[in-house]
Amino acid sequence: TVVRDTIPDAVDDVVRRALSKVPADRYQSAAMFARALEVASRSRTSILRRFLRRARRNSGKVTIGLLAAAVTIAVVTRISTESRPERNLLQPADTLRYAVLPFASRGVDATVAASDQRSVRNALLKWSGIAVVDDGRVVDAIAGRSGGSLSNAAAAGVARTVRSGRYLRGEITGAGKGREVRLRLFDGFASDSVLAEATALVTSDNTSADSLVSTLVDSLLLRELHLGENDSRGTRSLPARQAYGKGRRAFDTWNLSRADSAFAAAARSDPAYAQAYLWRALALLWAGVESTRWRIAAEQAVVGGMRLSAREQTIAQAVRLQAVGELVRACPLWQQLTQRDTLDAIAWYGSAFCQMSDDIVLPDRASLSSWKFRTSYHRALHDYERAFRLHPPMLAAMGGGAFETLGRLFKTGTTLLRRGRASPPSLQEFSSSMEWAHDSLAFVPYKWGGADAVHVFRRLDAMNEAVRHQRTLVRGLSSSWVSAFP
Repeated sequence: TVVRDTIPDAVDDVVRRALSKVPADRYQSAAMFARALEVASRSRTSILRRFLRRARRNSGKVTIGLLAAAVTIAVVTRISTESRPERNLLQPADTLRYAVLPFASRGVDATVAASDQRSVRNALLKWSGIAVVDDGRVVDAIAGRSGGSLSNAAAAGVARTVRSGRYLRGEITGAGKGREVRLRLFDGFASDSVLAEATALVTSDNTSADSLVSTLVDSLLLRELHLGENDSRGTRSLPARQAYGKGRRAFDTWNLSRADSAFAAAARSDPAYAQAYLWRALALLWAGVESTRWRIAAEQAVVGGMRLSAREQTIAQAVRLQAVGELVRACPLWQQLTQRDTLDAIAWYGSAFCQMSDDIVLPDRASLSSWKFRTSYHRALHDYERAFRLHPPMLAAMGGGAFETLGRLFKTGTTLLRRGRASPPSLQEFSSSMEWAHDSLAFVPYKWGGADAVHVFRRLDAMNEAVRHQRTLVRGLSSSWVSAFP
């Protein structure tokens, strides 16, 4: 290995980060890598600039070879190493690099403010996947500047000097028998750009002071992604937790494809993140994706069950069973969740989806056809209705074709049949039209392709009555949807 002392530290730092052992510590895209390298290697060399422009244009499909070529050019190009005051300002800031700037205090002892500042730093250090700038480097960066207290612009300059893409400032103010701790999270790329702020009141006896400050810091780091369900046991990787939060937000709006991408990113940042595996498997299941693509994720969620809440453990078991076709065991688990919490929209949807997925037909002497479906379509629709009313975004995600989709699901046409099949190894198929019987939707399956098939459309009056009931139900759901999303 040849060590070239003419290579600026900034370029060396960028390359080291790109080659980090932990995936979460690397650049999240080729475009980010190219941008950081360009800033770090400010040079008059037009060849390097052309390579970097090409890398950004092709950020979605940049090859390792192209990036390696850019790094090679940066390394072998003669870059001026003259010492200039603004040199550190040109080095790339890192959004996974945090700095804690000195706190301002009013009406409290300076040692108290210093203690709260240490608590903030310790709260940051609890997270993995990020770097926290050493206090000594921050002090040195401030010492190199003239003037007294730090203005917002000067604070941003300090952050850039220590290459921190995020920095925190605090104000400690005496308040009655305690103190008010106010924290702000800033964007290191822009002056006076507050990303989030939070405030807490700490009693004078310092009871739970560290815990309160830690909660404040977490609320800043996660902002609107702070979901609260089992956060402490899920992961301590901040990039993983942030990606997971984005996935849950996408899931809540029923953007299942975006949720899948975010959960996959969370699992890459923390391969032991059981929640990420669970919700990714659930998103792919409900998106209708083949089980081969999410079965491993479901199994990983079950393996990491100790990190899941009791509710999530039940969901993980149900999803794993669905992955292997064990619907007869999976559906009751979903129904248990609806009984535990009647306002759990996820549980109601899971129960409905599971029952609707079960098309097995069983012998039944009491049936007109001597056969019956293993699950009740009427009950499945009841559970769907509950889910839709509790969480209207499920309907909104259907877009412009929502009414037609609901019509097919709720069987609002006489030609909409329910198909079924006998339990393996039999290959017998069944078909059934709907009827309205005893205040509920009913399907009587008949063997398809045989003499019994003529019975499917025989009871037209009962079929038409069922259609009228289903259309009334769909109109009610549509009205609820319009009210929720005017």
